[in-house]
Amino acid sequence: MLAGLAALGGCSNSIITGVYGTPTEAESSSTPSTPSAPTRVDFDPDAECPVINVPNGASFYTSGGAQMTISKFARECDLSGPASVTIKIGIKGLAILKQGGAGTYSAPLRITIRDRDEHTAYTKVLRVAASVPPGEDQGSFEVVDTSTPIVIGVQQPLNSYDIQIGFDNKGALEPPTKKKHRR
Repeated sequence: MLAGLAALGGCSNSIITGVYGTPTEAESSSTPSTPSAPTRVDFDPDAECPVINVPNGASFYTSGGAQMTISKFARECDLSGPASVTIKIGIKGLAILKQGGAGTYSAPLRITIRDRDEHTAYTKVLRVAASVPPGEDQGSFEVVDTSTPIVIGVQQPLNSYDIQIGFDNKGALEPPTKKKHRR
């Protein structure tokens, strides 16, 4: 996979040529030129891939007689063009029975990528499901999502983005509230 990315960047070593950072030696020649495209520079997807954050209260979701929880997550950034990166996000979790028995439990899981100004660059809600077999008290789920290309550049480097994952409680049914009657 890195060989394919290196071919995209036009380099033969393990550093992938990207669109921000320190210009390569070939680009820092003494002859000034007017670039028609973004200046290409070194890009290290492992070091500069944004971190994943799970907001408070978004790591679990109650679904029927089970509680869905996020247990592990990871991300991988791949250069997908001269000024864009595709981020692959993997999430694993569990459905732990609180009561009841075997069955399939599901929950809405949201993935959001935002820039430093908190503008959403990508968001998606996935429905994850975990089956709990008879006689067991938990089941697991796993999902991998690949974002649309995220635009990066000198003013908007990849590490200025933020990845948030968590169960989306916006669609959850709230218990009805009692209305107060005036007398």
